[in-house]
Amino acid sequence: IMRLVLMGRHERLSSERARELGLVSQIFEAENFEAEVQDLAETIASNSPSTMMASKKAIWGALERSRESAMAYGLEMVRDFWDHPDNLEGARAFAEKREATWASPRAPGI
Repeated sequence: IMRLVLMGRHERLSSERARELGLVSQIFEAENFEAEVQDLAETIASNSPSTMMASKKAIWGALERSRESAMAYGLEMVRDFWDHPDNLEGARAFAEKREATWASPRAPGI
């Protein structure tokens, strides 16, 4: 990664090498790229906005902590979010095999 940062535009990686380094999680063929990206975006967008906000906050917050502190922080985030209406709605929607209707976005501490 340091080499990429220092080399900037002069360093090129294959998609396979970028995946090996953890810079990308998925590779799409050129002819399917638009459809695959659209499908991925729609899947992410179908999740609870509040859950997505809380998840991103937990991940970014954990990066700034020691492992033990990150685990405690993650548990705190789960506890703070436990009573959110989307938790119950998600479980109900899954059990009833229907799309969830999410509450207004809110994340702990946001």
